[in-house]
Amino acid sequence: MQPNRLENLDDLLAQAEQYADHSMRNIGRLPPTLFLIGSKGPVMFMPESLADESDKDDFATTARLMCIAHAATACVMALEAWAKFAKAGEKVR
Repeated sequence: MQPNRLENLDDLLAQAEQYADHSMRNIGRLPPTLFLIGSKGPVMFMPESLADESDKDDFATTARLMCIAHAATACVMALEAWAKFAKAGEKVR
């Protein structure tokens, strides 16, 4: 998919999925990334660091501001998420 062909949410989701697949296969991790379609076309934004809670809050705030500044009609945030589920009767640590 060509980045300049991103026109709607489905296109943006497909782009984010392609990016996530490429990142996991080539660098073994998925850097948090915001994809948006703005008034002048697609934009991709990555934070410098997410070392602590403050950095994470700053990324969320910056993502909101990016969407506002670019008059986003669609946005997708791609990032890694891990979960552990307890089996019946097991405590989660």
